Amino acid sequence: MGIVVVYIQSEVDVIPNPEALTRAVLWVWIAIAYPIAVNLLVGQLLPASADAHLATELRAQLDCVADSLQGAAPHAPENAAIEDSFLRMRRHLGFALAEHPAHAKRNLQCKARVRVVERLLVASRALPSADASSRDAASQLHVSSLLAAISNLQARLATSDDGAFTMPIPAVDLSNAPTPLAAMHRAFAQLEQDEAARPVTTAPAAAATPSPVPGAHPGLDPAALRFALKVVLATQLGYLFYTAVNWPGIHTCMLTCIILALPSLGAVRHKGTMRLIGAALGSLAALCATVFIIPHLDSITGLLLLSLLVIACGAWIAAGSPRTDYVGFQMVFCFALALFGTFGPGTDLTEIRDRAIGIVLGVLISLLVYAGIWPEHEADKASQAEAELSKALERLAETAPAGMAAYEQARADAWSLLERLRQLQGRLAFEPGADRPLDKALDDARRRLLDYDWQASTGAEWTKP
Repeated sequence: MGIVVVYIQSEVDVIPNPEALTRAVLWVWIAIAYPIAVNLLVGQLLPASADAHLATELRAQLDCVADSLQGAAPHAPENAAIEDSFLRMRRHLGFALAEHPAHAKRNLQCKARVRVVERLLVASRALPSADASSRDAASQLHVSSLLAAISNLQARLATSDDGAFTMPIPAVDLSNAPTPLAAMHRAFAQLEQDEAARPVTTAPAAAATPSPVPGAHPGLDPAALRFALKVVLATQLGYLFYTAVNWPGIHTCMLTCIILALPSLGAVRHKGTMRLIGAALGSLAALCATVFIIPHLDSITGLLLLSLLVIACGAWIAAGSPRTDYVGFQMVFCFALALFGTFGPGTDLTEIRDRAIGIVLGVLISLLVYAGIWPEHEADKASQAEAELSKALERLAETAPAGMAAYEQARADAWSLLERLRQLQGRLAFEPGADRPLDKALDDARRRLLDYDWQASTGAEWTKP
């Protein structure tokens, strides 16, 4: 919204005809609404539900557990790998819960299945690394029973109905199985119990109303006001520069200052770097297409096939890590602006040059403003984030370990804070002079969380690792 409003205001100096400007503004909103409608329509015709993505991720993790049970995995999964798996499953779970917020029965089922896979992954850490052929007959029977339960759960995940999971009758009594195998059996038994006891309907919980902070007013937050002033100053400097040099083609310097409007200097540097890389890739693709391919095209089919290749590459990057996903968005955006700015394939190379120069200037202006005026450093937030995570771990250690809602809530809060600290670590790498490594804090928190989970799954006497 800010980009559209600011850009329209800047066009007042360029378009002297008020009627033409009014019509252009009206067409802008049509151009915004049309792709939204197209995306919704495509989403209905070619659905890619969040439940399907969650089920795919859960099946992949169950395959890893099955490999560990069969001795196919070369070694037990590392703590960092389990953490990545947890965070991916939780991210897919969040999308699934948002897809059907009123379907309480389905939401409880999704949460229970994610939880059992997490417990299986934690138990797989303690599996011996011996080859499957060296196990005794009793252990082989234990493993076979667990593999049958895994196959049954994977089959349930592949279906779209709401039928409850039913654990196959074990071929042997697993109460006397080795500790990791017994913990896996208890996880499946808990899943079966939870899904059998699911309520048909559950009233949605009322949202908690935050208590007001005495003396605080949301409109007079000093940090927010300082941030707003920096955004306005950077945007105004970009506008004044391209207006003063009478070079409207580099108006992307003004837009870049809005796009990079992030509170901390590390976040600005990170997004600015991603924007430069994406713009370079998109501009290079548009340049090569304009010079070498478009002169040989004689129909819209060839242009669409060419665009499909670039857009597919950008979409693949955008679907990857959150640290680099913006490169894909920016790559497609620059390519589309350079090639589809008119009602035919673009052939003006100056457009590509001007937009690239504007993006570079916008990044430089933003970095100067955010670094020189009231700078906010990620390193200043590291101590607070570590303290919050440490308190969350202490709260987790004080709760009952097995089957308690308080433990599950404290556990979810701790993992959320751990993910926040991981993101902060990624932004610290882009902050100049940041010499506060968070690897030790992350490793310690990850180890404690997984140890607490292991104690909760085994039902052992609760101790603080």
